[in-house]
Amino acid sequence: MDTLVPKDHLLRKIEKVMDYDWLYERLEGYYCHTNGRPGTDPVVLIKMVLLQHLFGIPSLRQTYREVQVNLAYRWFLGYGLLDEIPHFATVSYAFCKRFPEELTDEIFQHILNKALNNGDDDSENGSGGTTEKTVSTTDPDCGMFVKGEHERQFAYEAHTACNKRGFVLGVQVTAGNIHDSVAWDELYTTITRRFNDIRYAVMDSAYKTPWIAKRTIDDGIVPILPYTRYKGAKGSYRPWEYAYLPEKDAYLCPQGAELRHTTTDKDGKRVYRSTPKNCRDCPYKAKCGANEKGQKLLTRHIWQFYLDAVECIRKTEDAKCIYAMRQQTIERVFADAKEKHAMRYTHHRGLTAVTRWVKLKFAAMNLKKLAVWSWKDSFLLLLSLFPIRVFHKTRHPPCLAAF
Repeated sequence: MDTLVPKDHLLRKIEKVMDYDWLYERLEGYYCHTNGRPGTDPVVLIKMVLLQHLFGIPSLRQTYREVQVNLAYRWFLGYGLLDEIPHFATVSYAFCKRFPEELTDEIFQHILNKALNNGDDDSENGSGGTTEKTVSTTDPDCGMFVKGEHERQFAYEAHTACNKRGFVLGVQVTAGNIHDSVAWDELYTTITRRFNDIRYAVMDSAYKTPWIAKRTIDDGIVPILPYTRYKGAKGSYRPWEYAYLPEKDAYLCPQGAELRHTTTDKDGKRVYRSTPKNCRDCPYKAKCGANEKGQKLLTRHIWQFYLDAVECIRKTEDAKCIYAMRQQTIERVFADAKEKHAMRYTHHRGLTAVTRWVKLKFAAMNLKKLAVWSWKDSFLLLLSLFPIRVFHKTRHPPCLAAF
């Protein structure tokens, strides 16, 4: 059997970097060795799930069928040509009923540790409330995901962070109607507690909120976020056209009228209002958006300073260079997960089951990348034993975590 599996097959590379002894120790208490018939090797069950996620097989039922006819899969499980493969129901039962719930996260963390200890320990650049009331009758844990005017469907969201090499550092699974900025806090806390050398956090526009800007800057992490287009009425004055007067805590409109601070609302926005008698007869009243009484209202968040700092950072050359890496890191992770690892749709129901499924998916992706890179490194080491000039790799920019 061993001679039939190519030497450069992905599963050979995985076997070279993965160890399973800790799984036997971890699961020993879940099997009885003195009573009943012998159980199926737990590592074999875990390997079958890894096969499903490594090769993007839609279901365990189909994985079971593929293992029956694929020699490399049988070799990976340690089974011969005539050995009976464990039934897919046995695998499903083990993960749903027998194995502890935290096993999935432990497998993910174990593979991530191996990846980071394999020379990828530089993780720099480190996702609202629910308003949709529609509830699924088949899976109440999911939420109505709305994108644009036409796409509406029940879904889950996997809020994910990776490092500059594309290794997934953490994931937070929520219902599809939870805004990215709401799920961001828990994911950010988990990652920053574990990786204290993060210098940059690269995020998309959904995370461009005052709280996220404040927390990252206060933690000494540089937030890098994209440009967001102003959504106000066309032809009206833009907020930045109003001059702020710090000594008076007031704003001056383009026509010279003063807007004084009157109150601060529960969302942390300071409200500035103009005097109606000064604006009632202004010819630019329509352009500034004053109400019928001739009063202009302008709001500024109490943490607007942090958003202004984010804008200044965005315009630097270093920030532009680092943000451009998103297409090679987190965007590549999402694309591979959907196109190569069957993550576009899920057959599972319930937040717990979907979270377990997503973490196993990302664990398999990390394992695949680790195995391929380790095999390349060993190949380069072999080349170095011969008098062949090998060029050094270019230096990577500083550590980053992308969301």
